[in-house]
Amino acid sequence: MKIRTILFAFAVLTVQGVYAQKTVYIPVSWKYNASTEEYTEDNNKELQWSFKRSKESDNCIIFWQKGFGSDPSKAPSLNGISMSFDVDAVLKVAEKCYDLNINKLGFSSSNMRDKYKILILMNYTTTWTCYGAGYDFECSALWLNPATVKPAGHALAHEVGHSFHYMCYAEAANYNHASSPTIGTGFHLPVGNGQTIWEQTAQWQANQTYPSYMFRESYPLFGNNANYAFTHEWMRYQSYWFHYYLCQHYDDITTIAQVWKQPMTGAVDFNQSLMKLKGLSVEAFYELYFDYALHCATYDFEAASSYRNNYIGKFDYRAVLLAENKYQVAYASVPQSTGFNVIELSVPAAGTTITTKFTALTPGCALNAADPGEYNNGNANTLFRAGVTKYNYVSRASARGFRIGYVFLKNDNTREYYNDNIVHCKGTDEVTEDITTEVPAGTKRMFLVVSPAPSTYIQHKWDENIKNDDQWPYQFELINTTPTSIIPYIIPGSISPVSISAGETSRGYDLQGRKMNHENMVSGVYIVDGRKQLFK
Repeated sequence: MKIRTILFAFAVLTVQGVYAQKTVYIPVSWKYNASTEEYTEDNNKELQWSFKRSKESDNCIIFWQKGFGSDPSKAPSLNGISMSFDVDAVLKVAEKCYDLNINKLGFSSSNMRDKYKILILMNYTTTWTCYGAGYDFECSALWLNPATVKPAGHALAHEVGHSFHYMCYAEAANYNHASSPTIGTGFHLPVGNGQTIWEQTAQWQANQTYPSYMFRESYPLFGNNANYAFTHEWMRYQSYWFHYYLCQHYDDITTIAQVWKQPMTGAVDFNQSLMKLKGLSVEAFYELYFDYALHCATYDFEAASSYRNNYIGKFDYRAVLLAENKYQVAYASVPQSTGFNVIELSVPAAGTTITTKFTALTPGCALNAADPGEYNNGNANTLFRAGVTKYNYVSRASARGFRIGYVFLKNDNTREYYNDNIVHCKGTDEVTEDITTEVPAGTKRMFLVVSPAPSTYIQHKWDENIKNDDQWPYQFELINTTPTSIIPYIIPGSISPVSISAGETSRGYDLQGRKMNHENMVSGVYIVDGRKQLFK
């Protein structure tokens, strides 16, 4: 390998101490030959990468391709599209993210901290180019095009995050240039088609620099699909709230980096690494996930406190209305083993005893005839037909279990949680259990939360196929409260008439779950007081 040493007149000082002067690593693939024409030591500026078209900061170096010319701020347009960009702005954001990941989040490796600068490679193309990883399991790198840094911000921070991910494995492999088929540290080996946790974690890392992005990057997709596994491929850019939960739960923002750097063997996922790191049994792990689900109902995370108000309880829930106040979860909302359901409920008087009669259905049983078997494949609010008449078969059906509880949001914006710490409805048979509590004084909103708690860990594989995802179906009936946010599927022929007077406070919802009043209701079917009714 060829290394060009960059000398400084001073040592690089960080809050953790004085580090060695850094060099610029020259990747093996850059070695000059007639076919690649990427780089030569003589700084031939006609090749793609040249120190004559570069600029350095303490921990990063940016190269730009020859199409930009010597000054990227005056780069010629390409196909009528401006190709200029601000080199200094890119380096400034990259340095800020480097410092965050090294000195706060704990994503430190010896090569990144002490030895090599991050390579930032700006490509002269209008094709969206935004990747982060590294070279030769030795040095971290980013590949960008101008559109990704106008302005330099969240997208750049995301890719810097990936460059740290790459080095978690590199350090575990002792910077061996060959890819190991056994070392799973840093989620190096794919689970199915890849490792979704790379995108989930990079989003969370970028949000540390740009916290106002935490909901805009997550919604609506996470709210639509929170029933999917935490690591589901169809929300890999939106599902990162477990990261916030873990850092708050363990009171340590380096928890995520610890999971990434945990020594592991084989194609493991984030949850398996977490369990090993913290010594969690499967039961304790799913108990943790349920507590996470309870917190998600109102986004009870300190980091989200300035941004969450418009997203509290904002979760799609689709179900078939079976009878008054009785529902069966639809295929579109049935929870997977690290997913959950949040169902908002009406708030009765303080001290009222509320009960959820929860019936676990046999895994793989038939859908209700009114359930169209829909699912979301990551395209925002669009649902597709899966062409199924049953819930997905689960090979480990006997591992079934659920945790069920309530969240009470108080007038003073504090939260009260009801968690009976029981794994309900074990086994494969249809079984009903009651979850009962009293409504606390001062409650302004309340939610039912359902999360599977199987007795064995179920790893979700990235395969773009809804039909082999684990599903845990159920029915529930409410006593002394009613759901206020369900999007219902209606059984034909089960409609009764209702009359709502002008000016009457609405008790009704349309079939898309929107609250209605007399002035905006037209003739049709509505859900009123938990019943399907016809308004004329």
